[in-house]
Amino acid sequence: IYGHTPVLSAEWVNNTLCIDTGCVFGGKLTALRWPERELVDVPAIQTWSEPMRPLGGSRPDKSAQADADGVLDYQDVSGRRWIETELRGRIVVAEENASAALEVMSRFALPPQWLIYLPPTMSPSE
Repeated sequence: IYGHTPVLSAEWVNNTLCIDTGCVFGGKLTALRWPERELVDVPAIQTWSEPMRPLGGSRPDKSAQADADGVLDYQDVSGRRWIETELRGRIVVAEENASAALEVMSRFALPPQWLIYLPPTMSPSE
């Protein structure tokens, strides 16, 4: 259970819950009944402060769990890995090479989960 990151509505994501539903910004005051895992909320009486940016983020049509599912899972790319190819058979990727490539690609390229092929070397974008 956490707060201080206002959201439009409380939603379970990976067994965590943000109960900050923007009461100070005219949203709702939300509480969790435990162990029933029941959410209770009441609307704010007034708006005490205008938010600097709109609540709800840039993709209100997408659930928070769907956003979390799109994040790269580090366990999928960490450690000693190998790739099966038709041309060269099994190619082993050492742990230190994989982590170095992931660092460079995550800083200077597309999100790593979008890449089909991680080249052995790639110059950073200018």
